[in-house]
Amino acid sequence: MAVQEEETTIKRMGILLIAMLWLILCTSGCQPVTGPTVEEAETVLRTFLMDLHDGRYDEAALRYAPDDDPLVFMNPDIDASETAALLTRGCMQNGFMCMLPGEVVSVEEGPGQVFTFTMQFLLDDGTRFEQGPCCGEESDDPPITDFQLRVVCEGNTCRVMDLPPYVP
Repeated sequence: MAVQEEETTIKRMGILLIAMLWLILCTSGCQPVTGPTVEEAETVLRTFLMDLHDGRYDEAALRYAPDDDPLVFMNPDIDASETAALLTRGCMQNGFMCMLPGEVVSVEEGPGQVFTFTMQFLLDDGTRFEQGPCCGEESDDPPITDFQLRVVCEGNTCRVMDLPPYVP
C-alpha cells in the first residue's frame, strides 16, 4: 500500500511540475501570434503610393506584389522581373494615375490577411481626383471618386497588390 501511495504522490508531483512550468513559460513570454494590423497595412499602401507619386520606383517595387500584373501585359518589351521599370512605365506612359493618396473611406479584412482599402486620391493641387466616363463619352453617372486597392500581408511583410486608377 505504501508503494502505491508513493507512486500516486509522484504522479501528482509530476503533473503539478508540468503545470507550473507551463504557467511560468506562458506568463514570461507567451504572446498570441498576430500579423500586421490594419494600420501597418495602410502605412505600406500609403508609402507605396507616395513612392509612385514621387518617382521612387525602386522603393515602390519593394512594396508591390500583384496577383496578375497588367503592366507585364502592357509592356511586353520589359522583363516581368524588372518591377521598377514596369512601375515607371505604368506611371509615365501607360495611364496609371500615380497621385497622392487621399482619405481611406473603408477597410475590409479578408481571408489570408488581405486588406481591401477603399480610398480616394488627390491631384497635386489638393483637389479630389474624379474619374469620369472614358474617352470623351457622355454619361449621367456620377464620377468615380472611391477606388479599391488590396494589401496582402504574409508574416510581418505587407505588399500592395493593385495599382492606382487607370485613365486610358
